[in-house]
Amino acid sequence: MDNLMLESFKTPPNEYRIAPFWFWNFALDENEIERQIREMHAKGIGGFFIHGRFGLRTEYMGEQWMRCIERACTVARQLDMHVYLYDENPFPSGVAGGEAMKDVRHFNKFLDISRQTVAPGETAIIPIPEGKLLSAVALGIEERTHLLDLKDYIEGQNLVWTAPADRHYEVLVFIAATARYKGFIYGSEPDYFESSLVDTFFAYTHERYATRLKPFLGTVIKGIFTDEPKIQCIYHMHEDGNTTAWFADLPEQFRQDHGYDLLPHLACLVTDCGPITGKVRRDFWTTVTNQYVERFFKRYRKWCEENEIALTGHLFLEEGLYANTMYQGNFPQVLSQFHIPGVDHLGLTAESDYAIRRIPRSITRAHGQKLVSSTAHIIRAPRVLSETFGCCGWTLSMEHMKWIVDWQMSLGINFLCPHAFYYSLAGVRKTDAPPSQFYQATYWPHYKLFADYTARLSYALSQGRHKAQIALLYPIKGFHSEWAPGIQGPIDSLIAEYFDIYCAYLLKEHIDYDILPEEAIRSATCVDQHLRIAGEEYELVIMPPTTALAYETALKLKEFVEDGGKVMATMLLPTEDADDEKHQEIRDLFIQLFDRDPVQLREDILSGIAPSQPVLTQKVEGALFFEAPKPADLIPRLRDLVSKAIRPEVSVRREDSECYDVTYLHRTLDGEDLFFFSNNCDEPREVEISIRCDGSPYMLDIETGHAVALTGCIQQGSRTIFTHRFERYGSLLVYFGNEPALAVGRQARALEGQEIRLGDEWAFRLEGPNSLTLRDWNLNILTQQEKLIYTYTTCFETEFVPDELMLVLDDMPEVATYAGCAGSSCRVFVNDRECVEKRSWIIDPGFQCLNIRDLIEIGTNQLKIVIDQGGWSGDPQLMSAEPRLMGSFSVNAGSNRLMPPKTTLRTGSWTEQGYPYFSGTGVYCQTVEIPEFSRDQRIVLRAEEPADMVEFVVNGARAGVRPWPPFEIEITHLVKPGPNTVELRITNSLANLLQSEPCPSGLLSEATIIIY
Repeated sequence: MDNLMLESFKTPPNEYRIAPFWFWNFALDENEIERQIREMHAKGIGGFFIHGRFGLRTEYMGEQWMRCIERACTVARQLDMHVYLYDENPFPSGVAGGEAMKDVRHFNKFLDISRQTVAPGETAIIPIPEGKLLSAVALGIEERTHLLDLKDYIEGQNLVWTAPADRHYEVLVFIAATARYKGFIYGSEPDYFESSLVDTFFAYTHERYATRLKPFLGTVIKGIFTDEPKIQCIYHMHEDGNTTAWFADLPEQFRQDHGYDLLPHLACLVTDCGPITGKVRRDFWTTVTNQYVERFFKRYRKWCEENEIALTGHLFLEEGLYANTMYQGNFPQVLSQFHIPGVDHLGLTAESDYAIRRIPRSITRAHGQKLVSSTAHIIRAPRVLSETFGCCGWTLSMEHMKWIVDWQMSLGINFLCPHAFYYSLAGVRKTDAPPSQFYQATYWPHYKLFADYTARLSYALSQGRHKAQIALLYPIKGFHSEWAPGIQGPIDSLIAEYFDIYCAYLLKEHIDYDILPEEAIRSATCVDQHLRIAGEEYELVIMPPTTALAYETALKLKEFVEDGGKVMATMLLPTEDADDEKHQEIRDLFIQLFDRDPVQLREDILSGIAPSQPVLTQKVEGALFFEAPKPADLIPRLRDLVSKAIRPEVSVRREDSECYDVTYLHRTLDGEDLFFFSNNCDEPREVEISIRCDGSPYMLDIETGHAVALTGCIQQGSRTIFTHRFERYGSLLVYFGNEPALAVGRQARALEGQEIRLGDEWAFRLEGPNSLTLRDWNLNILTQQEKLIYTYTTCFETEFVPDELMLVLDDMPEVATYAGCAGSSCRVFVNDRECVEKRSWIIDPGFQCLNIRDLIEIGTNQLKIVIDQGGWSGDPQLMSAEPRLMGSFSVNAGSNRLMPPKTTLRTGSWTEQGYPYFSGTGVYCQTVEIPEFSRDQRIVLRAEEPADMVEFVVNGARAGVRPWPPFEIEITHLVKPGPNTVELRITNSLANLLQSEPCPSGLLSEATIIIY
């Protein structure tokens, strides 16, 4: 790594820095816009996505909105920051801030399916849902090809039909319906197949931006984010599995694409209708996906290219084959239209199982991340974006943030878009998929540590190209052939479960892969026993179970095996040519390769016949076939199976097996190599790492940007082996080059030392006011001739008069004097005396602060908020969030009575010692005796369990901040023999204050000084 690249790693350009969703969700002010941008810049933020959001009081796309965007672009240009547009207010893309949804033609359409099994001679009565009747049929269950048309049996709003006495039937009714959902703000979701919807969306948003923002497009404005488009309304799909995608002219388009009519074959979509079933299903999803791409995404991409900006964003539900099909049809085909493919990751978790309503549970979340990064690799997109941290909640810490980001980046993400930076969190805004990580956050003063860390990692993992040994076939054609909406059948379940296992456990076994659609495989070249695609080179193709594959794809796999490459198939082999009619040819090809009859394999699965034990067979050199009694049998054998085909380049072992908690990513840079490792566990992990790489290794310190030689390595042939201790959620970036380390970083920590335990009692103070939320209010409404009077009343108790006491009003009307019937006002009374002294806002500009210190009394105090609303003033702005007291006090745990501040605290959560609702920084201080030491010794100060982060101050000098483990820092240069003053400045999250939840906070365990 040359000096220039190392300098860029230490101080990455803005293009690699964080670019958050910036929620414009209040009354927008141009000066406030500039203030917030400069706040971002000071904390190492490289850009932002301007995102209209719930709570916006400025007209979306109106004059003030445009003026604020122009101001934002002007300030960003001065600071060399990047601006990205977001195409909606709020979401999903296509509603045009609600304007497009005023036309019911733009509501999402779906195929509504009713079904009932009828015994011989039994009468079926099926209510006909609202919509256009497409088909009503009865299918003979035994032979699956005997189909009766029942349209003539519809009586009013019901289908009434008596089955013949000779057989059982499945009765099916298909309705083209319009999705309506009152619980959604716009009544439905957009129909991306409807040209007038897309016209309205682009005219309302994009063309106005193109006209007004022309001086900034392609320079300051780098791209536009489109969010969660989908082919089916989630609100119907979540509640009713018997639905699937539809659009108005689908039957005509289907006939044009495939040369036959869909309507007589609709039953094939939902049940087995004999040999034609798989073809109809594949053709259906081909037409749906092609038109989705053609009518929306290609037009979008063309608009972006004409305006010299990038299309980015993410599709709805990346996780797994069921979700991919239900909401996108063919996921990689759609995503390939993005210049910067993206994903989202919601919730306070990294790898975990995943399920949502009707979608079958998956064992992993990794497949969504890998599917998106793999698509980026094969379309040669250097950046892969993730919208991350949405719905994590207000307990999100910087340690959590690092954990999630490390995991994502080990899966190929390299562009972080935090969800979100809130313009304001006043009122209900704070509940909008929180948290805000912006200036309101307690950790904001230290956010640059995280921003720099993420920027360095993004920079490093954007260099060179990704390297993986395995191409994992995306088995979507087989899945499309087998899955029927509303049903989880044996073969689609098998395909999905094996696919999930491969996606999850290849990573755990430290065998990286890309997920490849057939089109990518067919475009590959076979060279030197590798499959080459868009700069990637794969040694092994893994085929999850599948029953359909294009014959041309099969020929490419055969060519790969003949070139010396390796292919491993699993449980099933294709019985049908997915693109043509060469069904027998594809069966013969796979019989030749694997010595297994694809038709018999499928019949065995349907009959419940499984192998008695797991077995791997190989008839042709390089063509391996694995089968087992159940999918879980693959898990303990996976690394051994792969090792029979290739030599895995990385091993991360703990206690004689691969450490499943650690994931890795490999990138190559002009013959040199970069490896990133992430510990996804909440405990430390001591591991042995073996890498097939024999260059000169050194560690790139992501926290500082320095490089240090990686010592203690053993070279065994072409492999480099070393041990490493990962802290909980720890990470490691290793570079193999031909040059020695260019700089010296931190020394390795000694294993043993003299330990000095600090005392259990600390001098203590808060930095900032304590808080008590006032939750219990009485409301009285009085109607007068020219106004309504809303009076809120509550009481609180205090044992003393604090030095500072403020009443903080959250998203309330401006406290002012009543203006008659043409106006409104908000007045505050404490013990019947009006409060008129305002203070500067605290936490958020939407929080008004009133000084009530001089109005209170020891004992019980009454608070009264009076809102006068004139008849000509529109709807009143009433209390939407609880007011709170803030000031210099502690809180009695039992009664919430205000008490004098605590000057000492013991080790343990401050929530149990008078500060249950405090969010901010608490300062722990004590004096400690340090014995004589030599200057060649190292002295480290350690806080075992700070919640959530800690800044160390020694003898009045700042030693440093630790936002994540290890919570320790070297203080050799700051201490002296004898008495020394130690301060631990510990910061928690906003959850305690905003949610009135006493989350554990402060110094939860002991602090120590270690002399090495």
